[in-house]
Amino acid sequence: MKVIFLDIDGVLNSEQFWEDQTQSFRYTTALNEGKTDDEISVVANFDPQAVALLNQLVKQTDAEIVVSSTWRSDYNIQFKLRYAGIKKPMYGITPFSKDRHRGTEIKKWLDDHPEVTNYVILDDDNDMLEEQMNNLVQTHWLTGLTINNVKQAINILNNVGNQS
Repeated sequence: MKVIFLDIDGVLNSEQFWEDQTQSFRYTTALNEGKTDDEISVVANFDPQAVALLNQLVKQTDAEIVVSSTWRSDYNIQFKLRYAGIKKPMYGITPFSKDRHRGTEIKKWLDDHPEVTNYVILDDDNDMLEEQMNNLVQTHWLTGLTINNVKQAINILNNVGNQS
């Protein structure tokens, strides 16, 4: 099984996304359209272009999505991902660790899921364990997920260039 560990802020949204229309503007517009709180949260925080890129990555690798973002504590995260347009249902979430270290949380999830054959981490931070760094595709907060990030993630998930 292939897995994408997904951060949301800085991956599925970005400074560039909010420069187009501010988060406040998106929120107010959605509120005035009568959307629910959960729908408003998605409209204000999920970039449809980044979501399309994530869908492309999933389609080309058949990977499962595991949310490693702090958004995983949202009681309605599955709905929000679906409402944002992510086609594949979320497979799971990483556990919370006392130190809130993302790499430790990902390691714990991997330890509990020996069926994982390959994984990639999409995150704008690099608080990973040393042995995870080759699996990290670090996005940039200014741009979020890009086509180059997707190409890199596809190569990691499909073991391109890593074969013995």
